[in-house]
Amino acid sequence: MTNVLFVDDNESQRMIMGEILESLGFIPILASTVDEAKDKFQGPIDLLITDWNLDPNERSDGPHAEELCHIALKNGIPVLVRTGTDDTTGRLQKLGEGCTDDQFRVLSKELSVAELRTSILGSRRKE
Repeated sequence: MTNVLFVDDNESQRMIMGEILESLGFIPILASTVDEAKDKFQGPIDLLITDWNLDPNERSDGPHAEELCHIALKNGIPVLVRTGTDDTTGRLQKLGEGCTDDQFRVLSKELSVAELRTSILGSRRKE
């Protein structure tokens, strides 16, 4: 089974995505903050899916999920970043420099379940 760490500060997004991941046969591990997600890295994680803007009060400029992405990539854990905004600062592009599509990918929040499944299958940690 694939352990998927899903991080989003929006409770309804976490619950919906948890149900979707479970229905697709993955083990969802849910977190609402960067700190909570960092604690989850103590267990087995095969893929990180995270919202880019994690603070509901400061959507435009952070705090972003960069730290989580760095931790995951450093440990060989592929990353899918979900965002509803354009990368006007270039931070997402810099974060993914040198990574292949199976290591780091940016996804729209407006993704179908089939597209999500395909993205996960193409990005999970290789055994």
